[in-house]
Amino acid sequence: MTQGGRPSKRLKVKESNEDDPFVILHGVVERHREHVTENWEALDFSAYVNLVTTPSSCSSKGLSELSSQEVKVLLSFFVAAFRSLEDEHVRGSLLKLVSLPLFASLSEERRRRELNESLKLKKYWNKLLKREKKEKVPLREKPEATFFPKLHEYFVTLLIQSEEEKSDEVEEEDRRKNIIDLFLQFVIEILGQLPTRRFVRTFLSHQGFVTRCRRAKKTLSDSKLLPLVEDLMNFEVDDHDGSAVSDEDMLAQHYEVVQKLQRMVFRDLPKLQPFALANCKKASDEAFLRTQLSKLDTEELRIFVTETCCFLDPSSDLAEERECLEQVVVDCLRRPTPRAKYLEMLPMYPTEDVLFDEEAIPESSQWSGRGRGRARGSEQSSQSASASASASFTTGLPRMNLQFLTMRDYLMRNFKLLQLEATYEIREDIMDVLPRMGAHLDGDDQVKFSGWARMASRMHLFSVVNVGPANLGEEKPSHVHAEVQIDLAHYRRQDIRNEWDAIKQHDVLFLVAMKPTGYGDAINGSSDDDASGWHGMTNVRGCEVIEIRDEKGKPLSHFKFEESYTQPNGTKRTLLVAMDPTQYHQDTLSSSSSQHVHSSFNLLVRRGAKESNFKAVLESIRDLAKEDVSLPPWLQDVFLGYGDPAMSHFTSMPDEQHLEVDFRDTFLDAEHLKTSFPGWNIDFAGGGDLQSPFFKAKFSEPLVRKESEGSTSAIIATSPGSMVVEPYEGLGSETKRNAVKFTEVQASAILSGMQKGLTMIVGPPGTGKTDVATQILELLYHNHPNQRILLITHSNQALNDLFMKIMNKNVPARYLLRLGMGEQELETDLEFSRLGRVNAMLDRRLRLLSEVERISRSLDMSDDYASTCETCSHFWLLHIKSRWEHFLGGCKESSESPALVSEKFPFKSYFENESQTLFPSANSNEENMRIAQDCFHRLEVLFSEIEECRPFELLHRQSDRLNYLMTKQAKIVAMTCTYAAMKRSDFIKLGLQFDSIIMEESAQVLDIEALIPMQLQKDIDGQARLKRVVLIGDHNQLPPVVKNMTLRQTSNLEQSLFTRLIRLGTPYIELNAQGRSRPSIAGLYNWKYNNLGNLSGVNESEFLLANAGFKFDYQFIDVGDYNGQGENAPTPHFIQNLGEAEYAVTLYQHMRLLGYPASKITILTTYNGQKALLKDVVERRCAYYPLFGRPAKIETVDRFQGQQNDFVILSLVRTKAVGHIRDARRLVVALSRARLGLFVMGRKQLFASCLELKPTFDKLLARPTELHVIQDEVHPTERKMGSKCKGVAISMEDLTRSVVEKVQQWEKSKS
Repeated sequence: MTQGGRPSKRLKVKESNEDDPFVILHGVVERHREHVTENWEALDFSAYVNLVTTPSSCSSKGLSELSSQEVKVLLSFFVAAFRSLEDEHVRGSLLKLVSLPLFASLSEERRRRELNESLKLKKYWNKLLKREKKEKVPLREKPEATFFPKLHEYFVTLLIQSEEEKSDEVEEEDRRKNIIDLFLQFVIEILGQLPTRRFVRTFLSHQGFVTRCRRAKKTLSDSKLLPLVEDLMNFEVDDHDGSAVSDEDMLAQHYEVVQKLQRMVFRDLPKLQPFALANCKKASDEAFLRTQLSKLDTEELRIFVTETCCFLDPSSDLAEERECLEQVVVDCLRRPTPRAKYLEMLPMYPTEDVLFDEEAIPESSQWSGRGRGRARGSEQSSQSASASASASFTTGLPRMNLQFLTMRDYLMRNFKLLQLEATYEIREDIMDVLPRMGAHLDGDDQVKFSGWARMASRMHLFSVVNVGPANLGEEKPSHVHAEVQIDLAHYRRQDIRNEWDAIKQHDVLFLVAMKPTGYGDAINGSSDDDASGWHGMTNVRGCEVIEIRDEKGKPLSHFKFEESYTQPNGTKRTLLVAMDPTQYHQDTLSSSSSQHVHSSFNLLVRRGAKESNFKAVLESIRDLAKEDVSLPPWLQDVFLGYGDPAMSHFTSMPDEQHLEVDFRDTFLDAEHLKTSFPGWNIDFAGGGDLQSPFFKAKFSEPLVRKESEGSTSAIIATSPGSMVVEPYEGLGSETKRNAVKFTEVQASAILSGMQKGLTMIVGPPGTGKTDVATQILELLYHNHPNQRILLITHSNQALNDLFMKIMNKNVPARYLLRLGMGEQELETDLEFSRLGRVNAMLDRRLRLLSEVERISRSLDMSDDYASTCETCSHFWLLHIKSRWEHFLGGCKESSESPALVSEKFPFKSYFENESQTLFPSANSNEENMRIAQDCFHRLEVLFSEIEECRPFELLHRQSDRLNYLMTKQAKIVAMTCTYAAMKRSDFIKLGLQFDSIIMEESAQVLDIEALIPMQLQKDIDGQARLKRVVLIGDHNQLPPVVKNMTLRQTSNLEQSLFTRLIRLGTPYIELNAQGRSRPSIAGLYNWKYNNLGNLSGVNESEFLLANAGFKFDYQFIDVGDYNGQGENAPTPHFIQNLGEAEYAVTLYQHMRLLGYPASKITILTTYNGQKALLKDVVERRCAYYPLFGRPAKIETVDRFQGQQNDFVILSLVRTKAVGHIRDARRLVVALSRARLGLFVMGRKQLFASCLELKPTFDKLLARPTELHVIQDEVHPTERKMGSKCKGVAISMEDLTRSVVEKVQQWEKSKS
């Protein structure tokens, strides 16, 4: 079995249905759409590629003989394949189809010019010609030379037919359009990747592909794909070496083309002399070009375009039409538009035109049928293949690939997709509010609202109050400020009023104009076909909060940064907001609409604080697109998906390795260190105690990977070598010790995390990812005390868990800083916010000064030295250090009498206040000197800490102190990735600097959200300061949350940087031992990992005891229809299963009756609808019974990721289709939350037949599917796991009756 539980044997062509291989291809396409990672492993890919690219299948004649459904399947197959180039079997077969032999289809002159531009290509071409002579097979007839040209020829034929023929059959037109769209998507996939675009782009350019598509106004006039094709054809990248081309260089290259053509025209075409003498800008003007070209007759123009310029293939049918020839010249000489300027022209907030454009933002409902079965074998013919496949591939949306042309390509894709995702969520929120407001017209045709909504308020006044002048070189205003007045009096509940008053600076609000056509309380908005008139809505504009004032015009407390809360005056609020200058400028360009839009707003809509973060992320991307984004050299190419991924690992950088490492308390003892480095030659030196928990290691040579792993290995391990280890005792103040016995793999991960470069750690559930991250943090702090670390996570909860652990390490609290709102949830009395840390430093300053005062008194000196940190520094130099040096000199000159140290030690009186026996009489001279040195070291630490407090004394403004703390004082700065995006511009202005990034939950972070934290600082002398990046996550668990299904599946927006790097083959370390769950429960999901074992702890203590009252530690319980019904959906996608909900609560009640604590039981489900139903049932049956109470949590699997409990009851809900539990990543999360007991409720017949879940359900269904209980046994029990016991099968109906009887008995006893 392969990883994933599927057979390792490959499906070969001869083993499939030779008469209809398209059935197999369709199955592959469907599996690709469902993100099955082992999609290509079961297919003999090269054989199928050879089959469908032979002349009999893909020549013009062969394509014309295929049915339209088969052509769709073929194109969909290649689209899916070109999206999977990371697979070596796919890559090897596909790259040759888009390689140099394509140049055989170019004209002789165009080929000569192309080859002359690259000597390397010319050399390879000559080799092809020599091989052609040896093989005696014309190069033009080979599949790699004919495959793409024949597909292009088929596309051209279909496009011409669509334009010329007038078919009355709508299905025929749709058939052609689907195939044309699929071919365009196929071209997009090829042009969007460096390894595949070089030769195809040249071929398409020579064929006038863009010009041809523009001419097809009937077929492609409204195509969403054509703009993507045009964009990629002209993208700013060097096709030969893959380097990015700046906007300035693009313009220079354009000028070079124009000038070269002008010189040619000046020499050979006197008719076009005005063109030859024009400046480059004018020579690129379309009107001017057409005027000049009109001077040539058709034949002269054809020769000029096809032979002189080589813009077009002479054999193309476009060369016969004058209009096409002119258009080709215009397209080739069009002046490029700078990308940065393009982003500046895009509005930041969606408007009504975008919000309800379902073509721009596809609805998720089109995916509702996903997972209802796939074609297997002959069960589904290729004729049924095309609709879903073509629809999923041709949305016209950008896609997050594995590779990107340049950093700007990466940023542009992310910007567009995140903007669409935000727009989708905004649309959902606005559409939830509008029906509740009940907008209607009164008798005077004035808009009134008969309803109310928590997230919307009626607007009493809107006015633009300040429009800033445009910045130099721009047309839009620098800023646009407006005032919005609302009245909270119509909210009766004070908590809702408080929510409106809690709106913060930078929160995003939406101004909505409602103009219903209905009177009274009825809403008679526009029809559903009129998107901008839903529920009477006509306009929407976004804005950002600057300030909120009460009735008396006073800003609310949190806008004045007051520490104490002041109640606002009255219920009327005036909000000062900043509108989008770009959108305002576009509105004002149409003067009629501008006045109408800004005078029609009558509704203000707010969203949650988290939902407002989208603007900060988009602004960060836009700022990055304008900058020259740089990453460390070892990360740049790997990030874009090119080069050898292993080059980013520290073993590939021997000169950069740190060979001396202070492991401190990583190892519990010397034996633990030895077991962590098996096979290593370890020499313990220095004479230290081998039982000491602190160890320093010096490696004799640079670390390398094991040879057996190979240079392209994914999972890495270092090759054994030799090291010298020096045990030592920690300082007396370092009382905290590591208690975790790290495994060999965990120790390897810790060592890798301390080195320069990229470290990727895959942490399956329960393998100690947080412990490893904490140890790396502590070791980096102590090994590199002058470096600063950025700690990033996706969620506040994970960040707080990690932060609490680092607080319990030997890292002083003054060097820790927690940014963001989640700091308030830290379970500690200390404050780790910026303000809290500044106050702590000021308090510490006073305490340290009081200690200096004690020292000065002990020396019979004035207290004035303890007045400020500055005077303390003088005191240290003049009176402390000098006395110590004098003391050392005296001890050297005099005898070695033990009393000498005691008598001459200058600070004896100060330290004897703490200990009356500072120098015991029995001590030797060496022992007394050691005590004296320890005392002086404490003084050194004291005055060094005073020096750290000195800036806070010199800086008088609180804001300056806050900024200094963040940029200079704190060594470990923790924040979420969202906060990093929100505050990026502030960090850049303040000059934040850091050397390391440790990112937990990195598999749950969007790709772009992982990049932004790396870009929070400026480069130093053109070099990135970043030295190491540690990514910790698990790509086998749930990915980042993307709400729009189309963006999640088709555009692959859910792809994290962590997952992408792993797919690219970047070396990683996979933790291989879990300590959370019983080994039997871990066995349900460990097939998704490489040799996941168990820590010794899961075979001890509570794990040895059986679950009281139950025969098995895990069971699948088959739940049939309940009252004749299985799953149902009261509203779309709100799926529920009443039977499973009732039985899950029954099982919970039974466990409570057995004595299980409610806090140890969690009920999970895979759908929000079932979660709501479970809560209702628990409220009805348990909440108000002291006998039961509520369980610890009732939650969806997705939201419970990262958490755990002893016992989990899981409801799978679905009875008609497997649903999204088919995604094995969600299954892994669902099964790995339980430590001691797991009960899964579902429909056996449905899930047993699901191929993706087979390894898990084979084990689940190997046990009885009726609950087996042990009668008369209560919790806790002394019964051991595996001991023989007689279980009794009990149906859920009988269990329900038993629970009801016991509840009735309890009620009687109480009465």
